[in-house]
Amino acid sequence: MMLSYGFCPRCSQRIETERAREAVVVCAACGFVLSNSEHRLAANSHHKFITVGVAFCALLIGALVQISIWDSYWLEVIPLQIKGAMGASKDSDFEKMAQICLERKRMNCAEDAYAHLAKKDPKQLLRLAKFQISRSRYREAVVTYRNFFLLGGKDLDASFNYARALAQIGEYDEASKYFRYILSSHPDAVLQAAAQNGYEKAQRDRRNPSRAPQRGIASVGSPRQ
Repeated sequence: MMLSYGFCPRCSQRIETERAREAVVVCAACGFVLSNSEHRLAANSHHKFITVGVAFCALLIGALVQISIWDSYWLEVIPLQIKGAMGASKDSDFEKMAQICLERKRMNCAEDAYAHLAKKDPKQLLRLAKFQISRSRYREAVVTYRNFFLLGGKDLDASFNYARALAQIGEYDEASKYFRYILSSHPDAVLQAAAQNGYEKAQRDRRNPSRAPQRGIASVGSPRQ
């Protein structure tokens, strides 16, 4: 095997480069002859050594990247990521991942975990939508609330937040429908006042097109009475 590095495997003396390239390699110091089978064994050993070395370096780099991203959580994150890649994650795994992501200020990661939870439990759509609104991702929140209502969800707070998100993206007519729906449902005084203010603001903004944000999200239809 040492021949691969320019040394005789018997006496450990250096073999000249030109001699090492010959079909039959003979050590000038001790006369050792390297057979074809030995030569192949040395080449295979050298290849395995390189492969193991590359794999070790890749693992080391991967570990350093994980540590730089997740800090002390990296040992917890790796099994969660592996289970996610295998499609074997449980709700508790997504909850744990969301918690870690929030601790590390990785908001897109946390939102992705909430989205996975919402696929199994429609009630989780409300948490996802509120999280999106907290990040001013109003268009995404509109889509999330729309899915909640299409699945039969009913919630006055959700209707109010949906109306707010609609107003933020310039869907003033649809937002006004939901504000009116909330007011007609006789909510508590706090929500009623907020809905009234939201409705009046939506009407003012609708009459002032220069202030209207870019449109682009389809509505879910009229609110359920």
